[in-house]
Amino acid sequence: MKPSQLPELVRTEVVKPYEEKLKLTEKIIDNFLFLFKRCFVSCSFGKDSIAVLHLIRKHRSDIPVVFNNTLVQHPETYAYLKEMKELWDLNLFETLPVEGWDFFKVADKYGLPDGKKKSDRCCYHLKIKPTNQLVKEHKWEVNFTGTTVLESRNRMFHICERGQSYLAKGDRLIKAHPIAYWTEDEVYRYIEENEIPLNPAYSKYKIKRLGCVPCTSYKIWREQLPRMNFKLYEIISERYFGQPLLRSFTKESEQLEV
Repeated sequence: MKPSQLPELVRTEVVKPYEEKLKLTEKIIDNFLFLFKRCFVSCSFGKDSIAVLHLIRKHRSDIPVVFNNTLVQHPETYAYLKEMKELWDLNLFETLPVEGWDFFKVADKYGLPDGKKKSDRCCYHLKIKPTNQLVKEHKWEVNFTGTTVLESRNRMFHICERGQSYLAKGDRLIKAHPIAYWTEDEVYRYIEENEIPLNPAYSKYKIKRLGCVPCTSYKIWREQLPRMNFKLYEIISERYFGQPLLRSFTKESEQLEV
């Protein structure tokens, strides 16, 4: 999304100077860490969440870090996770999908995610429920995330409706989004100024967002997925959209030429 597409109240926050937003972010983090001892950071090891993790580690270096391993992330993400775990000596917790479920089993039963409400069954089985089990086990009270309003319309509306921090009653957990109003350029600025290593998947695939490779919940997935994993794109096209694999046409054309 672009700042011009945001509601006025949110746009007012987004267009504030970077230095002012950075100070507010620091205050939010400091206040929550002072008031609550059982906090954790959700980290996908993308640019936004790694920036938030760096900000929080200035105050509490041993804070628990939760990575939701959906088993379908970029190979570069797994390698980067290992690198950062060793570099920063992270107190890392890694979840796995609910037993018996994976991305394709969820898609087969409920359909592919399309970005609409109640289409995120894969997130529930692969990330949300495993995280909730950890939260219950460790009695965590606050969940810091790297969510920003400019990521998507859904996240923008979510933050507009609930605010930069709120109590998620169903999860019995406070959600805090310290960089909710940061722009992409500001996130990269913070990463560069603090010399934070960046997940190489961004430059390798020339993409703006990470996550699950086969995810179809954002508008440009058809453009992005073939660059990342063409074979996976073919499988999804045939399995869920009834489109023949492209290589079948190649084989037929080869036979015709012979």
